[in-house]
Amino acid sequence: MVGMLSSPTTAEILHEVVGLLQELARVEAARSVIHEKGILSPSLVDATLTVADQRTLPRLFASLQLACTSQDIVENLASSTLIKRSLALLTSPTTTDQQTTLRITAFLLELARDHRAASALSEEPHAREILSLLWRENAAVGRCATIELIYALARPDPSFRRLLVDPDGDAPSALASLVQLATEGPLSVRSRAAWLVSSLAACHPGEVEYTFEFVAALSRLLTSKEATVLEHALWGLTQVSLDDEEVVERLVAAGVPAIVCNLLSGSNSVGVRCGRMRVMAHLATNARLKSDMVANTDILRISVEMLASEDSSLKAAAAASVASLARGASDVGRELCRLGVALMLLSMAQLPDGTVAIEAIAELSLVPEMVEEVMQSNAVAGLLSSADKHLEDCKMRLRALSTDSSSKAGSRAGAPLPSSTSACIEDETDFEFPLVAVTLVNRIAQANRASREAVINSGGASVIVKAARCAPRDPQTMIEVISSIGILSRDGESELAQSGAIGILHTAIHAVPGHAAVREKAERALEALSDELRE
Repeated sequence: MVGMLSSPTTAEILHEVVGLLQELARVEAARSVIHEKGILSPSLVDATLTVADQRTLPRLFASLQLACTSQDIVENLASSTLIKRSLALLTSPTTTDQQTTLRITAFLLELARDHRAASALSEEPHAREILSLLWRENAAVGRCATIELIYALARPDPSFRRLLVDPDGDAPSALASLVQLATEGPLSVRSRAAWLVSSLAACHPGEVEYTFEFVAALSRLLTSKEATVLEHALWGLTQVSLDDEEVVERLVAAGVPAIVCNLLSGSNSVGVRCGRMRVMAHLATNARLKSDMVANTDILRISVEMLASEDSSLKAAAAASVASLARGASDVGRELCRLGVALMLLSMAQLPDGTVAIEAIAELSLVPEMVEEVMQSNAVAGLLSSADKHLEDCKMRLRALSTDSSSKAGSRAGAPLPSSTSACIEDETDFEFPLVAVTLVNRIAQANRASREAVINSGGASVIVKAARCAPRDPQTMIEVISSIGILSRDGESELAQSGAIGILHTAIHAVPGHAAVREKAERALEALSDELRE
C-alpha cells in the first residue's frame, strides 16, 4: 500500500487503494497498523495529494478524518505542510466538488481537536482563508460545515474571535457575512449562521468593542422572519453581560429593548416567545434597560398573558420576566397585581417546578397589594409549604455535592473528609432559592400583624432555618434570615425556639467565619430577644 500510494501506476489504482485505506481506517485495530507502518505520514499524504484526481480526493480526506479518532495519528497529521495543502485545496476555485469540500472541512474539524493543529489553523493567514469560505459560492451543506469549523476554532481562541469582527481589506467582516447569511442566505444555512453569532456572543474576550459588534449583529438578526434565527438571536442577547454601562448604552442605541418589546405579538413560535421573555428578564436586571422596557405599556400585560399559556416552559419564562421586572420597582409590582398576576403565580407555585413562580411572588410582595392577594386567597400555608419542599430539594442537592466532593477528597492519600456540608457550600453558587424563600417570609411577615401571624402559624420559622442551613456562608441570605427572626419574634417566640432559629443566631456569631455585617446583625438580633428566648 505504501508503494502504491507514493508511486501509483494509474489513477484508477490510486483510487482503489485509497478506497481500501478508507475502509481500513474505520477499524480501530487497523488504524494502529496504519500508524505503525507510516501509511498516513505527512510526507506520504503530501505525495498522494500531488497525484490524486478529483475522484480520489474525497476518499483520501475521508480516510484522514476517520484516522483522526486515533490521537497518535492526529499528532502525526498536524503538520503545517498538510494543513497548508488542505486549505489550499479547500479555497481553490477549481475545487468545486461538494463531497471534496465536505471531506476536507470534516478532516480539518477533526484535526482542530488537537491543540497544536488548532493553533496552526488559527494563525492569521490560515484563519483568513477559512473565514473567506463564508463569501464563497458554495452548497449550503458546505457552508454549514465551514460554520462548524469556525466555531471549533473561535470558541477557545480570542485572537480568532477578533478576526471575525475585523474587516479583511475592502471585504466586510466575517461577522457581517454571518449576519447576511442568517438573514438572506439559503434557508438551510440561516439557522446555523445565527447559531454561530449567538454562540460567539457568549464568548467574552474582555473587550468592550468586541461586545459592541455582537450587540449590533444580534440586533440585526432580530429583523429576521425565521423563528429559528430569532430564537438564536434572543438566546445570544441573554448572554451579553450588562455590567458595563457602555454596553448598556449600545443596547439602547441599537434599540434592542424596543425591538424585543415590539416582537412580543409577532410570532406564534413558542421558542421565540420563551426567548423574548428570557431576554426581558435579563435586560430588566439593569435599571436603565428596565425603564426603557416598562415605558412600553404593553410589556406588563403581555407578560401576564404569557403566564396563562398552556406551555410550561413559556409559563416559567414569563414568571422569570415578571420577577425581574418587579424587582425593586413598586410601581411595576402594583401594575402587575392590577393586571391579575397574583392568582396565576400562586397556582404555579404549587407545581413541582414552581421555584420561579415563588421568586416572582417574593419580588411582588414588596407591594401591599400582593400580600393582600396572598392573604385573601388563604395561600400563605401552601406557599410556604412549597418553599419548604424546594429547600429540602436544595439541601439534598448540596448534600450530594458534598458527598461527591468528600469521596474525591478521600480518594487522595491523607486527604481529610469534610465534616459538614458547609465545607462545600462556599464554592456553590448555583443555589439562589434560599434567599428567595427567606425574602418571601420576610416581606409577607412585615406587611401587617395578620400576615405575620399567618407566616408564624404556617411554618415560616422552619423555612428560614432551612434557608440558613442551605446557605450559611451567603451574607445576603443570612442577613435576610436574621431580619426575619427579628420580625417573627414579635409574635412567635415559641415557634422560633422550637424551630432552632436561635441556634442560627449563635452559629452566625461564633461558628461561621466571614462577613462582619452578618455577625454584628446577629449580635443585635440576639440582644433584642427576650431573656427567656435568648437562654
